Amino acid sequence: MGGSELWGLLGLCLLGTLIWRFAGAAIAHYIDPASSVFQWLTCVAYGMLAALITRMLLIPTGALAETPTTDRLIAIAAGFVVFFVFQRNFFFGTLSAFGVFLILSSLRGTGML
Repeated sequence: MGGSELWGLLGLCLLGTLIWRFAGAAIAHYIDPASSVFQWLTCVAYGMLAALITRMLLIPTGALAETPTTDRLIAIAAGFVVFFVFQRNFFFGTLSAFGVFLILSSLRGTGML
């Protein structure tokens, strides 16, 4: 594939994405976030996100698959604890889970665990 074909493909991908973004922005003020349909869509989106995160933690692929399941579970548990201790703050919960996972992986890599 030549350079111009790749730029054309990139342009088509951007167009396909931007059409839906512009459509969403155009009709956003007509949507009632308190409606039952919108609440159902929100629940479905959260359910899909929870399923993807669970799959990533329990059935990982790539480099994450080489790490022990216990390290991943300890890190996510620490993230949940910090999330609730800091009044449901996503930033601190995510940062602490990452930090715990990094520390456990480093200790395991040096043979200390």
